[in-house]
Amino acid sequence: MHRTSLAILVLLLVMISACQTQPTEVPPAASEPATAMPEPTVEPTVEPTEEVVGPGVNEITIGNMTYTLPDGMSYELANGVFWEQAAPGSATFNLVSVGRLPAAFGDLNGDGVPDASVIVVNDPGGSGTFRYLAAVVDEDGWPLNIDTVLLGDRTQILSNQVVAGAIVLEVVTHGPDDPMCCPTEHRTWTYQLQEGKLVRTGDELLAPVPTEEAVVLPGPYLTLTPDPRKATTGEKVDFYTHATANEAGVVKLEFYKDGELLDEWTSDTEEGEPFIHHTFVWRQAEKGAFDFQVKAIDAAGGEGWSPIERVTVKDPAERTAEAEVVQPHQP
Repeated sequence: MHRTSLAILVLLLVMISACQTQPTEVPPAASEPATAMPEPTVEPTVEPTEEVVGPGVNEITIGNMTYTLPDGMSYELANGVFWEQAAPGSATFNLVSVGRLPAAFGDLNGDGVPDASVIVVNDPGGSGTFRYLAAVVDEDGWPLNIDTVLLGDRTQILSNQVVAGAIVLEVVTHGPDDPMCCPTEHRTWTYQLQEGKLVRTGDELLAPVPTEEAVVLPGPYLTLTPDPRKATTGEKVDFYTHATANEAGVVKLEFYKDGELLDEWTSDTEEGEPFIHHTFVWRQAEKGAFDFQVKAIDAAGGEGWSPIERVTVKDPAERTAEAEVVQPHQP
């Protein structure tokens, strides 16, 4: 607006100057000394800026943010998962994920805004499966992983709640004589945020939880990007599977789509493997919504099913239309 006003002012001055190219002589007259007129000033105008409103802390944002583990390593998750090769050329992957275990929401820092207690799972490509507790707070509308603590290797998380500003976890952890595969101690752990750090403020021993023998615990991961649960027709979908046995080794993995066996993996030995990483591939995805699941079988005849993973496949045009809906980003 001000540049336009200045342009008009200059144009008018030029026109006036052109009309006065032949000035007439005016006899000098006694007058007071001329006083210099002050130059006109233009007040700067501050253009209004649109405030960017953050998405807050919710089930979607906690799966699309950066988490920092206690060792200082940070991982940017997309749709609940980060994955990379454990080493160059390796057939195993380092996986960091959320969503496999439910998050809990509530105010953790006393500002009256919902925050989240998030269970982060790290499968680094070996026999261990490390569980972490992450506190995610609302920082001016944006989710921030303010602190993360280790819960244990293969510690089972039975429940996750936010109660009166504290995080209450029901877990099965390792007793002094438990092997790494098989924790047995049933406990309640309570954590609170104190000066931005998670501090365990409660530890209660509970009655033992009945366990079944020779149950394997597979966990499939979808590694298709950008959204592992939203594929496009004709693409291939990779299902990264991690299975760990209790005592008897894993001898077989079976891969199912809507209850139909698609593929399987079998151990080269009768004893099986204490843990196995295997990728099942669904080639040429077809349009529709499909449920995928993996069953693991150990040498003692025990078996375990993974959670169901639903994959929604749409035409490329439909995916393009979805991509046009842009979420606000933090400046």
